[in-house]
Amino acid sequence: MSITPDTLTGWSAQRPSPRPTMTERALLANVLAMAQWLGYRTYHTWRSDHSVAGYPDLTLVGHGRLVVAELKSDRGRISSCQQRWLDEFALAGIPAYIWRPRDWLDGSIEQALR
Repeated sequence: MSITPDTLTGWSAQRPSPRPTMTERALLANVLAMAQWLGYRTYHTWRSDHSVAGYPDLTLVGHGRLVVAELKSDRGRISSCQQRWLDEFALAGIPAYIWRPRDWLDGSIEQALR
């Protein structure tokens, strides 16, 4: 799967910035599409109102592995609850990531899922 700006959901160069931007929602759509294309089963809580605080945005399972990821915009901040969840997953040996648009653009997300 070759990733170029033309194939990305939510790619925007509308606002003046040093580089194009991608929203967290667009990042989510791209990661879900790639994960499913690579054969992962995916889970994302659409409304977190009644969920445990800080649980990661994505839970991905496939190819004998479990991966969790918190998605943030370029400027988004991780809460202490979110960081605690990620730390506990990592301590349990489960890959736990914070993914931002730059990680999509540089191929880090694809590399983590392959």
